[in-house]
Amino acid sequence: DLKRVNLAQVDRPRVDIECAGKGVQSALIQNYKKNPNFSTLVKWFEVDLPENELLHPPLNIRVVDCRAFGRYTLVGSHAVTSLRKFIYRPSDKSVSNWSAM
Repeated sequence: DLKRVNLAQVDRPRVDIECAGKGVQSALIQNYKKNPNFSTLVKWFEVDLPENELLHPPLNIRVVDCRAFGRYTLVGSHAVTSLRKFIYRPSDKSVSNWSAM
């Protein structure tokens, strides 16, 4: 269960993910109490990162509640400072196959 924010129950949450000025928004959960799952399970975006891992920007995650009259209330936020475990690196086999062609 999500905690109350400003004495109101969180009912229609949305997740925003941002890194280096680019990001995605999840679909809005219409009724969190009845069905707490997102309709679209996978979303992605590409970010150009520097080679040096110390210079990588943080990954910011925000959860907002969509309220009446188009208002959005911040429920919570988190910043992931190290992107090392989220970066896709192709296996060596696929790299060697490209060089053999």
